[in-house]
Amino acid sequence: MEEEEVALQVVREQPPANYALRIESLSSLLDSLVDRRLSSTEFSTGGHNWVLIVDLNEKKDDTDDGYISMYLKLIDKLKPNEAVNAMFRFFVYNQKMDNYLVKQDMTGKHFSLLKTEWGISEVLPLSTFNDAANGYVINDCCVFGTEVFVLKNDFWMGTLSPVSEANVNHHYSWTVSQYSKLNDEYCNSPVFTFDGISWKLEMCPQGDARVKGKNISIFLSFGDDSKLTIGGGKIFVEFEIILKDQLGSNDIKRSGRRWFQANGGAWGYPAFLSLSDLKDPTKGYLLKDELIIEADVKTIFRLQNA
Repeated sequence: MEEEEVALQVVREQPPANYALRIESLSSLLDSLVDRRLSSTEFSTGGHNWVLIVDLNEKKDDTDDGYISMYLKLIDKLKPNEAVNAMFRFFVYNQKMDNYLVKQDMTGKHFSLLKTEWGISEVLPLSTFNDAANGYVINDCCVFGTEVFVLKNDFWMGTLSPVSEANVNHHYSWTVSQYSKLNDEYCNSPVFTFDGISWKLEMCPQGDARVKGKNISIFLSFGDDSKLTIGGGKIFVEFEIILKDQLGSNDIKRSGRRWFQANGGAWGYPAFLSLSDLKDPTKGYLLKDELIIEADVKTIFRLQNA
């Protein structure tokens, strides 16, 4: 069963990028051709060899006035199980307007040993083409063209799926000792793993560059994103970062919902808590030169390439 033709018609100024066929003395050619079907010279594009075919008077039946029809034929010698998938455009030059009527195939076609030729049967009504006032034939000359887009078999599919333990909150606690002796821009917790993904907490004892000397900064990031890098994946998580009140129950909590992906950096809070509040001994966040930072992480979705 023949596929239904689905074509888009536009007008553009740029000439065809792959092949153009200029016909001089059109009337003499029509007198010479028995079936008014003309095949071009061979041309190459997309790693394959093609011929443009122009039917200068295709009719569906005796009552049809006829159309300019255009076809693309693959002339490579294919093996029985070999195929080339391609989309194409056909061009008819309007010499009066100096632009091109373009008909574009919208579905893509499967060129194979059994079907080497595809096209569009109604590119332009023959009456419109032949009327000199329309500009397609001037001084017995006309121009046709084509562009071919070979669809390479380089298919990827991403799958978004819920994590098996999507309703489980995973908890991690990190005790930071000797806070007063920390001079590094960033201090990292040991790596911890939830749902097969490695994480770590990052802390800037004196704040990152945005809040240096004013706030403590705390972030959540991947501990090892190699698994995501391989699959080009990312995950959507709910997380909460907690700075514990070691004297009571006034924990500082900051929560978020974010997509995390390989090489995507950390998510968190530059201004998690002011250094003045952190160092206030009555508030209980820094006790005996120790901090307790916790993380609750719940993985909701994982998006990865199959």
